[in-house]
Amino acid sequence: MKNIWKHYIILVRNYKKQFILFLLLLIIAWAFSSLEPLFFKWFTDTIINKNWFILVRLLIFLAIFELLYNIFDTFTWRLLGLLRINIARDTRLKVFSKLQELDMSYHVSRSTGSTISILKRGDSAIDTVLVIFFMFLGGPLFSFIVTFVILAMINIPVAISVLIFAILFLLTMKFLLENNFKWRRAYHDSEDKITGKIGDSLMNMVTVKHFAKEKWEDNCLFELFKPWTNNYVNYDKSFKIMDFIANMIKTLNIITALFIGFYYFKQGLITAGSFILLFSAIMKINNELHYLIYNYREFNKALVDVEKYLSILEEVPLVKDPEINTDIKDVDTRIELKNVTFNYPGNTNNVFKNLNLTINSNEKIALVGKSGAGKTTIVTLLLRFYDVVSGGIYIDGINVKNFKKKDLRSLFGIVPQDPIMFNDTIKYNICYGKQKASMSEIIQACKTANIYDFIESLPEKFDTQVGERGIKLSGGQKQRLAIARVVLSNPKIIVFDEATSQLDSESEKEIQDAFWKIAQTKTTIIIAHRLSTVIHADRIIVFDKGKIIESGNHKDLTELKGIYYKLWKIQSSNISDNIPA
Repeated sequence: MKNIWKHYIILVRNYKKQFILFLLLLIIAWAFSSLEPLFFKWFTDTIINKNWFILVRLLIFLAIFELLYNIFDTFTWRLLGLLRINIARDTRLKVFSKLQELDMSYHVSRSTGSTISILKRGDSAIDTVLVIFFMFLGGPLFSFIVTFVILAMINIPVAISVLIFAILFLLTMKFLLENNFKWRRAYHDSEDKITGKIGDSLMNMVTVKHFAKEKWEDNCLFELFKPWTNNYVNYDKSFKIMDFIANMIKTLNIITALFIGFYYFKQGLITAGSFILLFSAIMKINNELHYLIYNYREFNKALVDVEKYLSILEEVPLVKDPEINTDIKDVDTRIELKNVTFNYPGNTNNVFKNLNLTINSNEKIALVGKSGAGKTTIVTLLLRFYDVVSGGIYIDGINVKNFKKKDLRSLFGIVPQDPIMFNDTIKYNICYGKQKASMSEIIQACKTANIYDFIESLPEKFDTQVGERGIKLSGGQKQRLAIARVVLSNPKIIVFDEATSQLDSESEKEIQDAFWKIAQTKTTIIIAHRLSTVIHADRIIVFDKGKIIESGNHKDLTELKGIYYKLWKIQSSNISDNIPA
C-alpha cells in the first residue's frame, strides 16, 4: 500500500501547481457543502418568528451560496479531470516502459493474456483511485467532521450518541471489508487465469484446429470458471452482508439521536430550528458514513487492481546496465566465452559449466547438436537476456556487462527459427531495425533477401498488412522478411537460428542464398539441425549436454567420423532415400 502512494506522489509532482489549486478549490467546495444544515435551522427559526425581512435576506444569501458552491465545484472537477488524464497517461507510459525494460525471464514466466488483464484493469483503476480518494472519501470525511462540530455546538448528548454509533459503524465495516478484499483478490486471480487461457488459446488457434481440440479448450475454460464462480459468489455475498449491517446501525443511530433530541426539544432546551438542524445533521452524517464506506469499498476494489498494476514498476531487472558505459562504436567482433557456467533462473541444472569458446572477427561459425544441447542459450547469453553465473563473455576483450544492453544488442542481427511479425505492414516490419531507411535501401535489402519480387506481386506491395504474428505469410516469406530486416539494420554480427528447419527444399535454398550474401563480411553464428545449412561454415562446433565435443570444418569432421559424421550420414541417407527412382 505504501508503494502505491509513493508512485502517486511521484506522478503528482509533475503537476504541482495544478494539484495545489485543485486542493484549495476542493476544500472551499467541501466547506460550502458542509454548512447546509445551518440553513435549515435559520429558515425554521425565522419562519416560526415570522421575521419575513430576514427570511428574504436568507433566501438571497442561499442563492449566492449555491451559486458560489456550483462555481467552485465545477472548477474543482475541471482541474481534477486534467490531473486524471495526465496521471493516467503518465502511468500507462511508465508501466509500458517498465515492461520493455524487464528481462526475458520475467516475460517467459507470465501469461501474456494475464498481463493484459492486469494492464486493462489497472489503467481504469489508477483513475478511479484518484477520483474516489479526493472527491468521494475526502469530501464525506470533511463533511462528517464539520457537521459533527455543528451538532456538538447544538447538543452534546446527541453528538456523543452519533459519535458512538459512527465508531461502531466504522469498526464493523473495517472487519467486513477485510473479508470483502480477500474475496476480491481471489476473484481477480481466477479472472486473470481465465483471461490468460483465452489469450493462449487464441494465439495458438492454428494448433487447436490442427488437433481438433476446440471442445477440449471449451472444457478447460469451463473448469477455470468453477473457482471464478465460487470467488464471485463469495465476493458478492460479502457486499450484501455489509449493506444489511450498515443499514441496521444507521437506523439505530437515527432513532437514538432523534429520541434524545426530541427530549431536549420537549423540555424547551433547544428551539424548533435546532431540532430540525439535529435531524438534518444526523441524516447528513448517516449519508456521509454510508458514502464513506461505499466509496471506501470501491476505493479498495480499485486499490487491489492498482496494487497489481503498479507492482510492475517494483520489478527489478536481473540484467542491469553498467553504471559507467563502454562505447561500443569501434569494437571489433571477436567473441570469447571464458569458463562460462550458466543455469536458467529457478533451475539448478547447469546448461554450461566452465565453457570456453572463441569466435574470431568475420568468422562463419556453426553450432550443431541435439535439442537442448545449449546452442541457442549461447546466443541468449551473448545478447544478455540472462547473465552468466560465473566466468565471462567478452567482445573485443571487453566484458559484455560493460556495455549498455541496447548498445550490445545493436551489434547483432537475428534471423530466428520462427520470426514473429508485428500486426502492421511489410514495410513497417522490414524497417523495424532502421525506421528512417530510404525506399532505395529497403528495396535493395529485399532484393538481397530474395523477397522483392514477391512483395511487388502483392496488390498493396510494401503496404500489405501481414496480420497478427505474420499469419498471412508463409514460413519462408517470413524468414526472408526477417533477413531483409537484418540486411537493412546492417549489424556487425549475424545469428541464423534454425532458420530453415521447417522449410521445404526450394525455400531453404532461397533463404540460404540470401543468407550467404549478407554473411560474407560479417561475423556469423549459425545454429542448425539441418547440416546442409552449415557445410560452408569456416568452423563447426558440435555440442552435447552443454559441452563442446568436436570442432572443425565440414571436411575435417566427416573425416573424423565422430558425432558430426554420424549426424551427416543420417541426414544424407534420409535425403537420398526420399529421391524418387
